[in-house]
Amino acid sequence: MYGARRVTRTIAVGAVAACAATALAAPPAPAAAIGPAPTTQAAHTSAAAGATSVSGPGDRLSLSRETYADRLQAMWLAECIANWTGLRTELQRAKPPFYTDDDWGTNQGQGGAPIDFVIQDPWGADDDTDIEYVYTHLMANVAGSPWLSPEQIADGWRRHINNFIWVSDARARGLMERGILPPSTGMNVANTDSLMIDAQLTTEVFGAVAPGRPDRALQLADLPIRTTADGYATHISQYYVALYALAPVVDQRMTGRDQALWLTREARRFLPNTSKAADIVDFVLADFLANPDVNDWEKTRDRIHQRYQVDAAEHGFIYRADVEAAINFATGIMALLYGQTDYRRTIQIGTLSGWDSDNPTATLGGLIGLMRGTDYIRAQFPGVTLSDRYNINRTRDNMPDYLPDDAQAEDTFTMLAGRMLPLVDEMVRSGGGTVSTKGWAIPMVPAPDPGRPASLASANPAVDLYLRSANNQVRRAGGKVQSTTSATGTSDGGGRPDPALFADGREANFSGNEPRQNATFFTGRIDGPATFDVTYDRPVEVDTVRFMGGDTTQTGGWLKSARVELRGLDGRWQKPPSSVVQLSKPSSEQPYQIVDFALGRSLRVTGVRVVGDLGESEYASVAEVDALAPAKSRGSGVVDSPLMVTPASAALTPGAKLKVVVALPHGGARPWNGRLTLDADGLRVSPKSVNFRNMRPGGQASAVFQVQVPEDTRTLGLRHLTAEASVAGIAIPSATAVVSVFTFNDIRPLVATAGRGNSIQLGWRPADAGKGLVRYRVYGSTDPGFVVGPATLLAEVDDTSFAHTETGLNETWHYRVIPVDDGGVEGTVSNLASATTGSVFLIEAESLTPPAEATAPYQIQGDCCGVNWSDGRQLWFQAEKVGDRLTLRFEVPQAGRYDLTLAYTKAWDFGIQTRTLDGEPLGEAYDHSTSGDVAIDRQTYGSVDLTAGMHELSFVVTGKQATSPRYGFGVDTIELQPQSTAR
Repeated sequence: MYGARRVTRTIAVGAVAACAATALAAPPAPAAAIGPAPTTQAAHTSAAAGATSVSGPGDRLSLSRETYADRLQAMWLAECIANWTGLRTELQRAKPPFYTDDDWGTNQGQGGAPIDFVIQDPWGADDDTDIEYVYTHLMANVAGSPWLSPEQIADGWRRHINNFIWVSDARARGLMERGILPPSTGMNVANTDSLMIDAQLTTEVFGAVAPGRPDRALQLADLPIRTTADGYATHISQYYVALYALAPVVDQRMTGRDQALWLTREARRFLPNTSKAADIVDFVLADFLANPDVNDWEKTRDRIHQRYQVDAAEHGFIYRADVEAAINFATGIMALLYGQTDYRRTIQIGTLSGWDSDNPTATLGGLIGLMRGTDYIRAQFPGVTLSDRYNINRTRDNMPDYLPDDAQAEDTFTMLAGRMLPLVDEMVRSGGGTVSTKGWAIPMVPAPDPGRPASLASANPAVDLYLRSANNQVRRAGGKVQSTTSATGTSDGGGRPDPALFADGREANFSGNEPRQNATFFTGRIDGPATFDVTYDRPVEVDTVRFMGGDTTQTGGWLKSARVELRGLDGRWQKPPSSVVQLSKPSSEQPYQIVDFALGRSLRVTGVRVVGDLGESEYASVAEVDALAPAKSRGSGVVDSPLMVTPASAALTPGAKLKVVVALPHGGARPWNGRLTLDADGLRVSPKSVNFRNMRPGGQASAVFQVQVPEDTRTLGLRHLTAEASVAGIAIPSATAVVSVFTFNDIRPLVATAGRGNSIQLGWRPADAGKGLVRYRVYGSTDPGFVVGPATLLAEVDDTSFAHTETGLNETWHYRVIPVDDGGVEGTVSNLASATTGSVFLIEAESLTPPAEATAPYQIQGDCCGVNWSDGRQLWFQAEKVGDRLTLRFEVPQAGRYDLTLAYTKAWDFGIQTRTLDGEPLGEAYDHSTSGDVAIDRQTYGSVDLTAGMHELSFVVTGKQATSPRYGFGVDTIELQPQSTAR
């Protein structure tokens, strides 16, 4: 597959799992406190997984199902060990003095912890594994396919990823809350942190489900990567995905040094030479090869610091932060090369590297586990029991509980690996391979030539999109791109008045060069229909016109409807062909929306125009108008999924019938014809397909199917409904819905818990064995003999918990919960649970979002860093400078005099703030910084007289200590203790 000679052969991965590493020239790593390193490292001979000279189209990778299941299990285990070991030094050293080998085993980690291997039981989720876990859940349990749509990713993030996220992840999550979909959530115009580290530590799993095929893995991972990354950060993430896809191809008979070199060079072939990511790989590799001492990795680390941080500007680069993608990628390549695929040595180097040290370390740990298997990983820690259990609920919300009788964990790596095997089946089958009960035969393809962009575009969808973009390629060829609009430029709405912004190519620029500043969008005032023209000084090929909106506000900014025109070779504007299909309808409520107009065939034009009606809007905001050439890669041209299936999920009992409605995309220039089919994963569907004729322009069509659940208990479980359409000869991306066929179980014991405040927390186990598709009706009353019915219904929720906050003080409440499916069928009522509220009005700061005012980003953060906040969360204001302001509005239920207490969070990197209550100063300046551990600090501000109704609490950042790198702070609760009777 990847190498110099062209040969035809079958590469077999046998049933015997790898048990030891190849011999290394480096001496053993320092002994860990939990046990000495193995002293014998025999070379593999029985589990060859690839060779350097494999390349031709006749080559096939033969992969054992049993072996690969073991390697997937080892991937998760090895990644967790590396993650938690790397956390000992996370963000401790981003400049000299750096750690060295001499620091291993010393108590110089976070909080004075020893820098050594960390072992847990169960393994706690962290951001190096938990977002990949969510993606695996979405593929296996929601989409029923490795291919995720923008809606499925956004819905999955909103449901499961709400805490323990930072930087680009946090910004993407906030954008999703505004209705913005991937890939817009990762584009720099919307996500100003898109060049940070996030995507490269959250998407490697997509390489693992496409073994031996980095080209397919990159297509699969394209949208998840671009959910949070842009530019060269995308390429860095792709590099790691390629490494994981290459893991089964590594020849286990090679030395560890040769394995590391082979992996480094082969994954490099999937990056464009123009990318900063490519410069990093080339620089670190050259420095490693020039270093005669394989143990002197610190020399290369110091040169990384000099090139990409200290002297970055001299080399055409920018050092952005200690959590940026680039410098942490460099340390990852360094650890891979100097570690020579020896697990312990690689993790030691990664942990000591500096900057955000847990992230590349975890990625490499998972890679080696995927290469070698569980026997090898367990052999690295003789005498130590390595747990298979995983606690995903530590950081992620609403995840299925596969271990209902285990109070500490919800899953095992063994079960998780088993759920990934059907995903591998689909990737192998769809890639032209064969699937059997014993394993897979995977056809190999030549690796691309990174020096030839057209070759690279066939495997790398980001490069393909870059080459499709006329806005980028005309400039790349030395031509001119001009943009004009009928809108009058204005800075209203947060953009800039320069029309050149919507033809700058930034939204499709995946050359990987170093951007000098963040992207922005055009805004202009309008009077009537608005036109946005982009013209070229030479003919370009186009089969899709892409329109991307900018930000929106309550006064407008986005289109109500749109159509396209094309400028011919003679310079005249013309209507598009009648076959054009608008793949999604503009929404005035969705900022940064991508609307693609598929022309149905390829044309040569000298310009494209979008004409839009903005309705009552005062101004238009546009990020990009571009002419896209035909795609070479399957993963190119991501659009909002145009098909919609209703219901998106349902819970059914055998014998039931489900009516499924499928809505087709927005119409084209003339009426068009098409066909819609529905696959119900083994369930009976009637009719099998529906034909459409003469669908009116701009209209919506739908098809009604009946899905019948047979009276057969073997059908219990998840079923995936996949709708596919072909309109005017254009294949429209499919949409998948999920139904769960089951019989109701009883609610597990309902528990009610109250604290000092005026709220009661309810919790229960799922009624559907963890499938997560049942809703729950929560009933409550102060009368223990209450009747379950509409009068006592408090809420209907998706989760297996509910916080009842609309209570008074010292009140006793009684509750029951009933499961119900989407068809309205109710299960068995739960037991009665009761609790009594406390004597304090306890207001959770995070419940007051969105704030009345916030001049910097904010995040709802879950328990971390050894701290347990009230209700498990706090409001983290990520202030960036002095003067940043946060204003929270809260309601007082009854007038009176109260003792006011605010619960703050203290941390080493927090700032100083002052505050006012309803405009009046409240207390002295408060310093949130601390030299010790993260902690909660309750500050009392004495008595305040408050009227019933809304009040405002405002915080203003006034500074920070010299030792603190940031200005942010955390607020946990507002506590009001009544002093007197209401008046």
